[in-house]
Amino acid sequence: MKLFLSYASENGDIAEKIHLALVGAGHTVFYDRSNLNPGNNYNQQLRESIDAAEGMVFLISPQSVKEGRYTLTELKFARQKWAHPKNRVIPVLVEATPVEAIPAYLSAVTILEPEGNIAAEVSEAVARLHGRNAFSTGSSGLLHQLKGSLILILTGILMSLVLGTLFSLVYPRVEIDFSLAILFLIVGVLIASTIRGLWRAVWHDRR
Repeated sequence: MKLFLSYASENGDIAEKIHLALVGAGHTVFYDRSNLNPGNNYNQQLRESIDAAEGMVFLISPQSVKEGRYTLTELKFARQKWAHPKNRVIPVLVEATPVEAIPAYLSAVTILEPEGNIAAEVSEAVARLHGRNAFSTGSSGLLHQLKGSLILILTGILMSLVLGTLFSLVYPRVEIDFSLAILFLIVGVLIASTIRGLWRAVWHDRR
């Protein structure tokens, strides 16, 4: 899972431990802003890094939620990408922070308050998050495939009716039996499949 780790520089030691734990668990993590090239496009690079992420881990501390800190800019970009933080943003309390100082966007989900090893508990939380997102993506993909198959079958049936009508017009004395109807259906599905393939090819070329 691609993650963006947002933290205040004062929490760098904790962030590094979390980063190592997440990488060790097989995740790709952006966590070092020093890798970005300084200049006018710094914000754009930051936004692109967040846009490329599938989730965010935000370390809450008095420093990270302080006005003017870059962590709040990162949170702003995250909110623009995900209207709601559910299943996308994991807020982690790493230092005692006044509740009223915590952005409402982060408070909209359960804040992780580690009781033991912070890195281990964050890694576990990300694993649960990854599992839910993988299930959601898989379900969406299955529904999309079922929808495509249904459309193909219905289009095939429509094409078979057209073929049957044309056949009856050309050969009015020939009765359409069950085997001929099945043949029309097969041909209709093949025609529908070919049309869909051509449409996808044309659409892909236009993009």
